[in-house]
Amino acid sequence: SLREVRTGLTNQFGAANARRIALTFDDGPDGEYTPEILDILKEKHVHATFFIIGSNAEAHPGIVQREVDEGNEVGNHTYTHPNMSDTAPEGVTLELNATQRLFQALTGRTLRLWRPPYLGDAEPTDNDEIAPVLQAQTMGYIAVGEHIDALDWERPGVDGIIKNVFDVL
Repeated sequence: SLREVRTGLTNQFGAANARRIALTFDDGPDGEYTPEILDILKEKHVHATFFIIGSNAEAHPGIVQREVDEGNEVGNHTYTHPNMSDTAPEGVTLELNATQRLFQALTGRTLRLWRPPYLGDAEPTDNDEIAPVLQAQTMGYIAVGEHIDALDWERPGVDGIIKNVFDVL
């Protein structure tokens, strides 16, 4: 975690520079909020990683292209956002492949990053959670978790989001 990097402990995630974070957004693209986020990122000369849901990408193909065109990373967050620990292996394959093929058709690029829905803020601990991660790895994906959740989906307001992040640091 960033706390481990800052305190000099030996376990480290990401780069050693404690002044950097990886900014990620899940569940989009959203027709209202994603363009606003992209405007802010562009204005501030900042890039992020967007973990897209295939059905949302299908509804907003121009936003997906904009994410790529503006230098952001895009990752797979499945097609319908199921709980992968409750999904059969065939369903895991279908969810990942459907989003992958759509992204390839829209952008001519391939997705390599994957964040499992509902498991993003947790380390997989049992076979039901680990199995989809291993399956995605055999399909060529790099699983990306999250160690800080801003809980923005609870709509705590700007001050609440900032507090949620800094409370973890």
